[in-house]
Amino acid sequence: MTDLIYYSADHGADAVGLACSVYAPVVKSARELVPVPVVSYYGPVMAEAARRGRRIAIIASLPATMRDAEYYLHEAAQEARVEVELVRCMVEELFQVIRTKGEQGLRDLLAKEVTRLASGVDAVLLAQFSMAPAVAYLQSVSPVPVLSAPHSSAIHLKKLVSPQTGA
Repeated sequence: MTDLIYYSADHGADAVGLACSVYAPVVKSARELVPVPVVSYYGPVMAEAARRGRRIAIIASLPATMRDAEYYLHEAAQEARVEVELVRCMVEELFQVIRTKGEQGLRDLLAKEVTRLASGVDAVLLAQFSMAPAVAYLQSVSPVPVLSAPHSSAIHLKKLVSPQTGA
């Protein structure tokens, strides 16, 4: 991974985004190695979730993803000096629904869970990239913010590479 980060920086990248939670530990050391920003996709969304309130729901379909999301959300909360309480929601059938019912099935499944969770939380965090196609729909039907790592990371990276625009 370090070689890929070096390669990206050496070949003109303005920033490097690592798009899997397994790479998050690499980010801290990589920031010291290259002259461009290196961002974990979990970093921006976890910081945003920590700012949104005390009770944060996390939706994941895999136990390992849930553990990663919990760890990085607690880390972001500690950095922000706030306390968060997690509400866990496992949707183990997610990939089967995507395979059999497509994007509409994904939206319906996640909307059901977001609606169920919303009355007891300040925000809902979608812990996986595979959930990102539903975020616009979920934001339109949810009374609380619905956060997605790919969207938060893209906004954060855009701000890093074009700070003069205030994007």
